[in-house]
Amino acid sequence: MSNKATHILLTVLLLFTAMAANAAKDRNYIFIFDCTGSMITDNNCWESAKDYLHTQLEEQLDEGDNFTIVPFQDNPHAVITGNKGHYKWSQIDKELERIIHTSHSHTGICKAWKSALSHIDKAKNNYVFLLTDGHDEFTPQQLPGDLVKWGKQPATDHAFYVMLTPQATEIKNDVGDKKPDNLHFVDAKGKIPDFVAVTPIRPIDSYQFIPSIELPFEVSTKRQYTGIKATTSNQHFKVELVGGKLVDGEGTIRITPNYRDVASLNDAIGSKNDIVITLSGNNVQFVNPLVTPVINKPERVLSSNEFVEEQPNWGKASHYGKFLFWGASEPGKITHTFTPRFSPEAIRANAVARFKVVDTDGHNDFAVTVNGKSTNVIELRAADNNKPVEITITFNDGAKSGKRHFAFKAQNCSNLDRIQEARPANAFEFPFTVKYSLNWNPLKTILMWIGIALAGALLLWFLLLKHMLYSHFKGGALRISEPYFSQQRISGARRVVLTNKAQKQGALNRLFTGKIIYEINPAWTSPVVLEATSKGKVKMQSNKDYTIDPYASTLNKQTEYELTNNQTNQKFKLTIF
Repeated sequence: MSNKATHILLTVLLLFTAMAANAAKDRNYIFIFDCTGSMITDNNCWESAKDYLHTQLEEQLDEGDNFTIVPFQDNPHAVITGNKGHYKWSQIDKELERIIHTSHSHTGICKAWKSALSHIDKAKNNYVFLLTDGHDEFTPQQLPGDLVKWGKQPATDHAFYVMLTPQATEIKNDVGDKKPDNLHFVDAKGKIPDFVAVTPIRPIDSYQFIPSIELPFEVSTKRQYTGIKATTSNQHFKVELVGGKLVDGEGTIRITPNYRDVASLNDAIGSKNDIVITLSGNNVQFVNPLVTPVINKPERVLSSNEFVEEQPNWGKASHYGKFLFWGASEPGKITHTFTPRFSPEAIRANAVARFKVVDTDGHNDFAVTVNGKSTNVIELRAADNNKPVEITITFNDGAKSGKRHFAFKAQNCSNLDRIQEARPANAFEFPFTVKYSLNWNPLKTILMWIGIALAGALLLWFLLLKHMLYSHFKGGALRISEPYFSQQRISGARRVVLTNKAQKQGALNRLFTGKIIYEINPAWTSPVVLEATSKGKVKMQSNKDYTIDPYASTLNKQTEYELTNNQTNQKFKLTIF
């Protein structure tokens, strides 16, 4: 892979991993609502508290989110429950008005708190809001301890003690420095502010921050906020809120270290370093910082020199099938050996890397053996560090020939952070190519070349040699006027034989040498042969049995020649025209 492609893939995979680890659950909202008379008569905060509750129900609920309202005075009243689309504010408002106008005026926060905790849903992220203008009048010394115990809840669960009056702040002082991180005191004297709590991010290994990392996080409100800034006093990192906004209860922090490599970062931060991130924005109060613990941890890495080259060619393989009596060859195969190298940290962790050999062209017409064992899954164990691994790809009969594309794809790796440049390890993919050819059977090849040679020889014979060795008559005819009459066209023939014996030229002889014309008559006691010269003229072969008059080595056209049989004195008159 190119560095750019690796960087993009790394960023996407880290983001996906972080999102999967921090995937938002459905929410469960619990409102512990003070309905004592002082909320109206003494402090005039009743309407603002109801408005806040109404706003939360209208703006926070999504499908799958639930809410529970625990009205309380000296004791908790019957709870009011609902979810998105399944409540009427007018009915809730009516019930709260009914309760506050009863004769009870004492404040029993501890009992209400315990009642609220019975509605915690462990399958969801829980948000508990306690809105009160006073302090617990029944068990004031017990309440701080109960609030401190909230720290045993998951970090994704938040509790908010909304202090509507100065009197309500007494409990904050009682809790003091024992306050857990997921318990928040909100100063709401005079007006309830728009407040947001931030869920801490899980610890991240230091090597994941190179070159940078984007971490999704969750906040307590689903309102949309823009123009939010992120800052940190940590000198080792720079932070920013991606897009400068929070949407639907989530945001993303981008963290960039001030170092180029993991070793430098680890040297600077020590064994562990918390990035404390402060979020700020107009008209919104962040009640706690976002904390990202960074763990100084060496990477568990697998590498090999074989994985450096981009899409190398691993060689050639070939095969030929059976033809006639000549059998097929062994299946086409290529064998390649590479040596895995695990980092010391990976060896200590007993890391395991698993690859699947896949045909990225999608043909799936091959089998794989690893160190002689039939399997397409390569399992590399850190305990076998530096031991060569032999991979053999064997093509099936009829496999697709040509340039073939394969890849090692990592899957189900354990105790391993990175393979080569791919992080996480399971994102590793190493492509390579193989040239596969389906050849002719050697016998078929031999016969083909014999055929080509014969075809070439025939072409040479018919196009050149035949015309060089055997001349042909260029037009004309032969007439015999005495002692009998006969006329033969001789154009294209190479020989004329005057004989008293019936003869027939063979087909192959005629094809390869040219046509022979036989003039048969009993008068010819011995054969007379007329042949074509290289210039297409007619030449009579020397024959002691016949005398020609006028004498000529070649016979001219339109000239009558007389042949005399020296044994019988029979006269023959011949004319070429």
